[in-house]
Amino acid sequence: MKPEAVIHWHINRPAGHKFGIGLLQVLLHTLTVQSDRRQSYISMKAKIEKAMPKIFEKYAGPDVLVNLPNAKEETIRKFETAIRNRPEEGAWLFYTGKDAKLEPVTIDPRARFEYYVDHIINQFYLGCETPLPRLYSTPGFTEASAKTSLELQDMILNPLKRYIKRQVEREIFAPVLRQAGFDPLKAQVRLNWGMPKAPEVKIEHIIELANISAQTGVAYIRPEEVRKNLVKFGVELWEPEKAEETPVIEKRKVKSQWLLQKLE
Repeated sequence: MKPEAVIHWHINRPAGHKFGIGLLQVLLHTLTVQSDRRQSYISMKAKIEKAMPKIFEKYAGPDVLVNLPNAKEETIRKFETAIRNRPEEGAWLFYTGKDAKLEPVTIDPRARFEYYVDHIINQFYLGCETPLPRLYSTPGFTEASAKTSLELQDMILNPLKRYIKRQVEREIFAPVLRQAGFDPLKAQVRLNWGMPKAPEVKIEHIIELANISAQTGVAYIRPEEVRKNLVKFGVELWEPEKAEETPVIEKRKVKSQWLLQKLE
């Protein structure tokens, strides 16, 4: 295969990277500053999620230290074995001392881990370059916030789309059209991203189209279609009142009287 037959699009192409860096590579890379090495964000996020069940097991059903004065070591081990084999979570630890008391092991209230967790999650979403997970997981992150984030994201994607569009039309569409016997300049084959948006129809368009139909005599839009569309736009219309028809018997009676008058 000839090298010019391969077209490769890339993003985030720093020096020394011929094929660019993948979208998720920024989350997989480690960071080394002098002798310190920082783990990748994916690794940190995975460790946090792995530690969460252990934190709940440890502090939701906290470990307890039980002081048994003058108890033998053998007695303490028996208590520990019996309680360790129970189905509930949380360990009971026994030791000897002067006074018997229970000392639950609790988490320090000054340890505010939520800020660190939020920082890791935010960095993870920034690396993925999409605000959509926030829409499902973050309270207060509304649809309007997601749309604003997507508009900012489009500022990065639109130049890349234009570049790919030009490359596809010039390097792929044009040779294929020439091979098929067509002129690419006349064919005007274009690459469009996504489904085209349907134009918004306004009442001015309906009125203008009705005027063109009346002036040219070409029924681009019929009168009944104009009325139906006007009703959709909230225009209140009334149907014409039907004239009361004279009954057939009354018509015959009037005609008979007229004939009699003529005969007289």
